[in-house]
Amino acid sequence: MQAVRFQQAYLFRAALSELRAEMTMSTKNDSAAIRAATAALRREVDRLDVKMKEDIGNLKHEWVSVFRLPLSYA
Repeated sequence: MQAVRFQQAYLFRAALSELRAEMTMSTKNDSAAIRAATAALRREVDRLDVKMKEDIGNLKHEWVSVFRLPLSYA
Protein backbone atom coordinates (compact mmCIF):
# COMPACT_ATOMS: atom_id res chain seq x y z
CA MET A 1 0.00 0.00 0.00
CA GLN A 2 2.79 2.39 0.88
CA ALA A 3 4.56 1.60 -2.37
CA VAL A 4 1.45 2.69 -4.26
CA ARG A 5 1.42 5.99 -2.36
CA PHE A 6 5.09 6.58 -3.12
CA GLN A 7 4.45 5.83 -6.77
CA GLN A 8 1.46 8.19 -6.85
CA ALA A 9 3.47 10.89 -5.09
CA TYR A 10 6.30 10.42 -7.60
CA LEU A 11 3.91 10.67 -10.55
CA PHE A 12 2.28 13.75 -9.02
CA ARG A 13 5.66 15.47 -8.53
CA ALA A 14 6.66 14.54 -12.07
CA ALA A 15 3.42 16.01 -13.45
CA LEU A 16 3.97 19.19 -11.41
CA SER A 17 7.52 19.46 -12.71
CA GLU A 18 6.34 19.06 -16.29
CA LEU A 19 3.60 21.65 -15.79
CA ARG A 20 6.12 24.05 -14.24
CA ALA A 21 8.45 23.60 -17.22
CA GLU A 22 5.60 24.19 -19.68
CA MET A 23 4.50 27.33 -17.83
CA THR A 24 8.07 28.65 -17.73
CA MET A 25 8.48 28.08 -21.47
CA SER A 26 5.12 29.66 -22.20
CA THR A 27 6.03 32.70 -20.10
CA LYS A 28 9.38 33.06 -21.87
CA ASN A 29 7.71 32.78 -25.28
CA ASP A 30 5.07 35.35 -24.34
CA SER A 31 7.74 37.71 -23.05
CA ALA A 32 9.73 37.38 -26.26
CA ALA A 33 6.61 38.07 -28.34
CA ILE A 34 5.83 41.16 -26.26
CA ARG A 35 9.42 42.43 -26.62
CA ALA A 36 9.26 41.91 -30.39
CA ALA A 37 5.92 43.74 -30.64
CA THR A 38 7.24 46.58 -28.48
CA ALA A 39 10.33 46.93 -30.67
CA ALA A 40 8.17 46.98 -33.80
CA LEU A 41 5.97 49.69 -32.28
CA ARG A 42 9.02 51.75 -31.32
CA ARG A 43 10.33 51.53 -34.88
CA GLU A 44 6.93 52.59 -36.22
CA VAL A 45 6.74 55.52 -33.80
CA ASP A 46 10.26 56.61 -34.80
CA ARG A 47 9.33 56.37 -38.49
CA LEU A 48 6.17 58.40 -37.93
CA ASP A 49 8.12 60.99 -35.91
CA VAL A 50 10.55 61.51 -38.79
CA LYS A 51 7.67 61.69 -41.30
CA MET A 52 5.75 64.18 -39.16
CA LYS A 53 8.82 66.43 -38.79
CA GLU A 54 9.39 66.30 -42.54
CA ASP A 55 5.75 67.15 -43.22
CA ILE A 56 5.84 70.06 -40.76
CA GLY A 57 9.01 71.36 -42.41
CA ASN A 58 7.39 71.11 -45.83
CA LEU A 59 4.26 72.91 -44.63
CA LYS A 60 6.38 75.65 -43.12
CA HIS A 61 8.14 76.21 -46.44
CA GLU A 62 4.83 76.11 -48.33
CA TRP A 63 3.33 78.77 -46.07
CA VAL A 64 6.44 80.91 -46.40
CA SER A 65 6.25 80.72 -50.18
CA VAL A 66 2.49 81.40 -50.19
CA PHE A 67 2.85 84.54 -48.11
CA ARG A 68 6.32 85.34 -49.44
CA LEU A 69 7.66 86.00 -45.98
CA PRO A 70 11.34 85.77 -45.21
CA LEU A 71 12.24 82.46 -43.56
CA SER A 72 13.26 84.27 -40.39
CA TYR A 73 9.57 85.14 -39.76
CA ALA A 74 8.34 81.58 -40.16
